[in-house]
Formats: sequence, structure tokens, C-alpha cells
Amino acid sequence: MSGLKVDLDWSDEGLFQAPLRLDTEFVFKRMTEATLTAVRQGDHRAVLDVGCGRGSDALRLCGPGRLVVGLEPSRIMLRTAREN
Repeated sequence: MSGLKVDLDWSDEGLFQAPLRLDTEFVFKRMTEATLTAVRQGDHRAVLDVGCGRGSDALRLCGPGRLVVGLEPSRIMLRTAREN
């Protein structure tokens, strides 16, 4: 594991060109819906969003009595999540 490297300055800027292709938009929408549905169906008082990126899913998972923690190694993406 000593050779493992993590890009702490990774950003998703420029990763996708707007507008998104319909298939890409569909996949992202379904992944988000599936995650939100799974969390909302249970009695989850704490949620850990690993690789939270911009934090948009973590924001949507927030609710009364629920602790949501976003974990993101990239300083750039974490700064964006904090701004959100």
C-alpha cells in the first residue's frame, strides 16, 4: 500500500460537456434516485457519503434528525461541497 497515490487536487470541472448526452443524464439521474430512495426508505439517522464530490447528494439526503457526512479526498471538490 505504500505506493498508493490519491489525487488531492482532482476536480470534475470540464469532465462533462454541457449539455449532457441523454444517456449520461439518465444514468446520473437513476443513480441519484436509487441512492435517495434507499436512504429514505430506512430509518437512517446517520449517512456517510463516500466520495461526495460537490456534495449535491449529501445536501439532498439531509433531513430532520439525520446527520449526513460527506467524505472527499480532493481539496478542490471538498471546497466546492462546503460552498454548496
